[in-house]
Amino acid sequence: MALIELDRGQFVTSLRKLSERWGWSRDTVRRFLTLLQSDGMIEVFCDTTKTVVTVANWDKLQAREEKVRHECDTSATRIDTIKNNKNYKNDKKEEYESDIWSPGFNEFWSAYPKKVGKGAAHKSWVKLKPSADLHRKILVAIANAKESEQWQRDEGRYIPNPATWLNQSRWEDELTKKGGNHNAIDGGDTGSVPSRKPQYGTIL
Repeated sequence: MALIELDRGQFVTSLRKLSERWGWSRDTVRRFLTLLQSDGMIEVFCDTTKTVVTVANWDKLQAREEKVRHECDTSATRIDTIKNNKNYKNDKKEEYESDIWSPGFNEFWSAYPKKVGKGAAHKSWVKLKPSADLHRKILVAIANAKESEQWQRDEGRYIPNPATWLNQSRWEDELTKKGGNHNAIDGGDTGSVPSRKPQYGTIL
């Protein structure tokens, strides 16, 4: 079989191949090709062995398709960039909140005697966003509450869950120190307020 040299936009086929590919009769394929040719969309050359189809304006169609593909790729890239920026901002926000609040929360959690609901307690801590003064007040209140009759009764049965304690501002409670002495949890005139060394995290 002799080699056939084709230009851009040309392909070799036959009525039989197109008929099998499209599931049409050969007469239907022939009429369809004639219709496309009459509309100036293709040129058809047929002989006894082959059919050469030339697509009209092939280069223009390819350039248009390439432009559409480029616009789609650009839009997809822009969407991905927006999503990545949004994810980056969310990650930075979580990282910022973790950097600001987690160290203080860890001190709170270490000091609080009832170790339940840590995730809920952390959410309450982040929502509260305690200042440095309130942070100190909370730790002092916990230290005093540990000495109270209520917290020591029945092996700590009446100690609130940490999230509840934070949500209800229980550091403002006034509890009774074991032995009958009144203990003002708010850090006022308590008689003897435990001192704390922040660098070691130890309540003395």
